Amino acid sequence: MTSQSAAQLKGLLDTTIECLNNLENLKITADSWDHVIIFLLVQKFDPETHKGWEEYAYKEDSEALPTWSELRNFMESKFRTLELVTGIPANNNTKERQVKERSYHVANPSTEKICIMCKENHTLSHCKKFVEMKLSERTDYVKNKHLCFNCLAPGHSVKRCKLPVSCQKCRRRHHSLLHETKNTEPTATPSTSQPLASQHVVEEKEAVQVNTVIASHHTNKHGTALLATAVVEATNAEGQVISLRALIDQGSQATFISEKATQLLKLKRQPVKGSVLGVGSLRTELKHVVQLNIRSQWDYKYNLPIQAYVMSKQLTTKIPTKTIVKQPWPHIDGLNLADPSYLTPGSVDLLLGVKVYAQIIQPDLIKGPPGTPTAQKTNLGWIIFGDIVEKPQNDTYLVMHHQIDADEILKSIWEIEIDKNRHLTKEDKICEDIYEKTTTRNSEGRYIVKLPFKTYSPQLNETSTSTSLQSPEGNTKEIAKQRFLLLERKFRKSSDLKKEYTKVINDYIDQGHMEKIPEGEKEKDQYTYLTTP
Repeated sequence: MTSQSAAQLKGLLDTTIECLNNLENLKITADSWDHVIIFLLVQKFDPETHKGWEEYAYKEDSEALPTWSELRNFMESKFRTLELVTGIPANNNTKERQVKERSYHVANPSTEKICIMCKENHTLSHCKKFVEMKLSERTDYVKNKHLCFNCLAPGHSVKRCKLPVSCQKCRRRHHSLLHETKNTEPTATPSTSQPLASQHVVEEKEAVQVNTVIASHHTNKHGTALLATAVVEATNAEGQVISLRALIDQGSQATFISEKATQLLKLKRQPVKGSVLGVGSLRTELKHVVQLNIRSQWDYKYNLPIQAYVMSKQLTTKIPTKTIVKQPWPHIDGLNLADPSYLTPGSVDLLLGVKVYAQIIQPDLIKGPPGTPTAQKTNLGWIIFGDIVEKPQNDTYLVMHHQIDADEILKSIWEIEIDKNRHLTKEDKICEDIYEKTTTRNSEGRYIVKLPFKTYSPQLNETSTSTSLQSPEGNTKEIAKQRFLLLERKFRKSSDLKKEYTKVINDYIDQGHMEKIPEGEKEKDQYTYLTTP
């Protein structure tokens, strides 16, 4: 590790735990290896992480040597902290091409981490009081405070948790401090002395199906956070003009434009290497940057050149997310709005960051009563934003939930579909009987089974008088005879060919692959004649 990295530190910890688990499975005791493990891992730390470990290990008792359990807790705590405050590490290995790598933080303001239990400056997972609690007490505390079981943070459930971390002991979606160890005793199973066979026992469980229908009706006041939008006229270097809907975001460090708008304006792209870091540490790679001008729809004289990064993905969802019913707001009546359709959902093709916001903002600000929007004057027109409380409305919800046991789904995948009511023909039954009675295994482990010949003898030669079993090949004896005479003519022309042919036939006879037909069986009709090559 050359610098602090949550991914590298987590990977190092996971690999170490996996190796120790493998040793334990091999019944190799590693309880006394703490000092060796610590030495090997610390050598791979970057300077900052190494310094943090030294402070962590010797802050209480400088005489006691640290243990592997302490190092594991430190590494887990460290990479969780790094994931909460993720930054973009500098890339010092780029030698072939000098490309600047930029990272932009979009609408993700930094907040001080305050422990909800002791109110000190650390997260709950680092709280000494919380760690010293019993497992049941920690679990009850998280439930009562409605905290996320994965990251121990308030405001969301584990299903909506954006952090990729999980329990280091079982890999499930809960914090390691909430891991419950179940003591299970192995049950001895009797062995059976059946060579070359194995038994697979499947324990059938009753399928669990849950069908739930919930109907709810209530009256509620809805509050909507209205974001500032503006309709601007964007122009390229050739003077082409198109109207774009822009989102004015003071929380964005850079300005972004959609791929669609870039193509419509035919903007010249310049290569760039960077990434955008958004809410929940979601990262999007940037590859191009463009130059364009924007102007107000109310004042054509105002022209602002901007630099925007091209986003291959959608900038945002439609803003606002739903249609807002206009209410009597006299404090904003008669204003030249930057976006006259600010109450109607619409797509956004331009996101103006804080640098552009600082250039277009003007001092005039109009605020209304609580629950009404605020108006801010800009060079693009008046932008409307703020919290809007809508009129009470009746909401009716119908939730239908159908749950099927996952074991049934896996069982349907693993099982081979077999028709239990299949009907065997007479010949199918004969084949199965032959397979069951004649299947053996030789000393080399190969299976040997007799071929399932039919019980009757087909009549294939020219003397057959039966019409029901006539060979589809016709008179095979005459055809074989003509081919043999042709072969003899070739022997007269080539003595070497005759010599080699005779050698092969004699070899077949010596090995028992061929034999002479007895005199009494030559005229029987249950034979077919193969032509010689």
